[in-house]
Amino acid sequence: MSHPSQGEPLSVGFVLLHRFTLFPFAAFVDCLRLAADEGDRSRQLRCHWTFMTSSGDQAISSCGAAISPCLTYQDPTVFDYIVVIGGVQNERDQVDTTALAYLRQAAVAGVPLVGLCTGVFALIQAGLMAGRRCCVSWYHHRDMSQRFPAIEPVADRLFIDDGDRLTCAGGAAAADLAAYLVERHLGKAWAMKSLHIMLIEEARTGAHPQPQPVVFGKIEDRLVRRCIAVLEQHLGEAISMEALAER
Repeated sequence: MSHPSQGEPLSVGFVLLHRFTLFPFAAFVDCLRLAADEGDRSRQLRCHWTFMTSSGDQAISSCGAAISPCLTYQDPTVFDYIVVIGGVQNERDQVDTTALAYLRQAAVAGVPLVGLCTGVFALIQAGLMAGRRCCVSWYHHRDMSQRFPAIEPVADRLFIDDGDRLTCAGGAAAADLAAYLVERHLGKAWAMKSLHIMLIEEARTGAHPQPQPVVFGKIEDRLVRRCIAVLEQHLGEAISMEALAER
């Protein structure tokens, strides 16, 4: 799918799964909202967004807050991106087969898919991440490794842009990814307008390291922190200096 020229409206469809995480959703959609209009008027002029669930009913977040109105799944080709946001990971939860089928439909149509927070788990379950690296929060790294051993989880950066698949660790990084897309479609000024109103000084790049609990105490150097993070995530295997430097 080719990206629209800068200045054209940016259209995003949100797939809100059961008990989706509220913060990354809010950070992402608010970045769109603030870029969409002058000031804080919230008109969907430069950006459009649509909330969707399998039933069309309101979406219940992991903290119990509800998002409405929601629609049933729309034609995926009306969106520039479809963002799927997952929630609390419990293997006993029933898989939303309707949502997974919709994600596969969007992939066939060539619409870029964004796995936000644990939304990347849904992309994996839909069979759409084979042979690709998946950005995931350090907090969910072990869970992904155990549940999907054939997938390579990456927890030493904020997000990965793999063309038609974008994955993001979630949390505040959702604002960084949203600003990245706003800048691509509308220009840097609109991305910075959103971030500054959100009291974020500047957008972090996808390669920016995730803040993680470091077992060796406080370390200032970001590259050293990233190296330690990679080693912590692969304690059972040897990583060569070359592979570590490449990461």
